[in-house]
Amino acid sequence: MMKDSGVTASAFISASIGILLIGILAFLRKGLPFLEVYPPAGTFSGIWLYSYLIWGGVWAFSYSILKRYQSVWTLKGWSILLLISILVSTILIEASLVSSYLWS
Repeated sequence: MMKDSGVTASAFISASIGILLIGILAFLRKGLPFLEVYPPAGTFSGIWLYSYLIWGGVWAFSYSILKRYQSVWTLKGWSILLLISILVSTILIEASLVSSYLWS
């Protein structure tokens, strides 16, 4: 079984965390006033801004640690992790839309 390098691992880790953060912030957006960075865009401006900042920070941190490793897990494992983070984020976003529809 072929192992992936640390550079690939850092990309998958940061993408998974960034996607999860989008879902978490979208779910909690009504209780977080600091998300309204650009008022005409509402809380979505903050959700995207903070998700990109965290994604970049996690990527830089994980890249600096994992760049020297030649084999870290498999592409199949990283892909499953990414798909799970997309699924969880999608569920959180859908739940936030349903709850805002039910409570309005």
